[in-house]
Amino acid sequence: MEVNLSVTVRDSWSLGRVVAIEGLSGGRCSYHCVYCGEVETAPTTKRRLVTPVAGALRVAEEAVESAGSVDHLVVGGPGDPLLWTGFHSFLRRLRFRFNSPIAVLTPGPLVSRSSIRAGLDSAEVVIVKLDGGSTGTYRAVASPHQGVRLTRLLESLAGFARTFTGELWVQTVAVPGLNDGPGDRMKIGRALAVIAPGRLIHGGPPATELDASATAWRHLATGIAVEEAPAAATAPRIGGSEGDDRSGRSVIRPCWLV
Repeated sequence: MEVNLSVTVRDSWSLGRVVAIEGLSGGRCSYHCVYCGEVETAPTTKRRLVTPVAGALRVAEEAVESAGSVDHLVVGGPGDPLLWTGFHSFLRRLRFRFNSPIAVLTPGPLVSRSSIRAGLDSAEVVIVKLDGGSTGTYRAVASPHQGVRLTRLLESLAGFARTFTGELWVQTVAVPGLNDGPGDRMKIGRALAVIAPGRLIHGGPPATELDASATAWRHLATGIAVEEAPAAATAPRIGGSEGDDRSGRSVIRPCWLV
């Protein structure tokens, strides 16, 4: 079994100096968002041991040790790391080996499973996606696996936010023509009020441009900080331009804006 993960050291506007550990699920994901440039097959919720745990840990350890002092170890992307059956063991061993806080990037649907929620206790930050506050918009933007339901997702994330000892953040991306109207923003605001995360990361056209009166976020729960991702974080991938993605409705953007 090959070790195909990617490990890079970079500066993050939201997490500081990080070691980013990517590819643990082999690109497999429960979503296939309209702004995603990955060519992976249909969304899935089936977990697999795509990468050997010992091999992944060895590569990650070498990168972290050579990087020196970092602010976070970031685990996730492209794809959903929770689809890798070695995830919990890998995260625990990273926690045991290093003092740097761990941030996990996951679309979110697998957090509905209690065994997976328990495994996330080794992380200080968990960041999930929410690009629609109604079933129609959510499915139009995220193209989730057919077994994923928005109501169940919101319930499970709300439960996780209440019990998680770290911080739960939510990322939402404004996609022109799909979820960028004030009404769409209000529905996302209501959904966020259910989840009650500690922070919302907003990407795409600034929220103030989408709704100058700022009423779109009026349903946010008290205490949710809204942060606009800088333009550099939301820039199209190399070669991306208007209409380049598979929907023909938006540019191809990074899955994660952190």
